[in-house]
Amino acid sequence: MKLELPETKSTASEKIENLILQMSSDDQLVLNGKETNIEALEQKIKDMLPSLEKKSLVLKADKLVKHGTVVRVMDIAKLSGIEKIIIATKVESSEK
Repeated sequence: MKLELPETKSTASEKIENLILQMSSDDQLVLNGKETNIEALEQKIKDMLPSLEKKSLVLKADKLVKHGTVVRVMDIAKLSGIEKIIIATKVESSEK
């Protein structure tokens, strides 16, 4: 899935074993490489939690995904037992 992540000037070097959820601008969801939908997301996260080292989720949302959709997904993740949500970004290039 090709995503256009929002840019930040800071970087994060935290590397942990966690779930990765990709959200495309056309509302496609991919959880750890497998397509899903928003209705099935809570149960899929719950099913995967026991195998996680840390109960965290990396959220890779295209910058064009509606804010309300991102908030809804974050709420579902928290209700599923996720304790930490990491929002993925890319470092802003200095050349514009």
